[in-house]
Amino acid sequence: MKLVDNWKDWWKMWTIRINIIFGILLTILSQFPEVFMQLWVIVPDQIKESIMTTEGITFAFIAALVISSVARLIKQEKLHKKESEDLEDK
Repeated sequence: MKLVDNWKDWWKMWTIRINIIFGILLTILSQFPEVFMQLWVIVPDQIKESIMTTEGITFAFIAALVISSVARLIKQEKLHKKESEDLEDK
């Protein structure tokens, strides 16, 4: 297995950040369902009905994957600045 060149900057990558956010949300939902229920009460019924279907849950997971994938394709200037600085130092 070979890592990408800028693996040391993993914490700056939007894909990592997005996946961490979704991971935290899933953990909160599974470990603290009472928090979810308190928030669920304020959600309008129309939205509840559209979310709580197989299609709604599937859409949420697909959206997370798409957002993460698109973020990986976007050039992140902060990551590339460091690479160009490293090249200039050599």
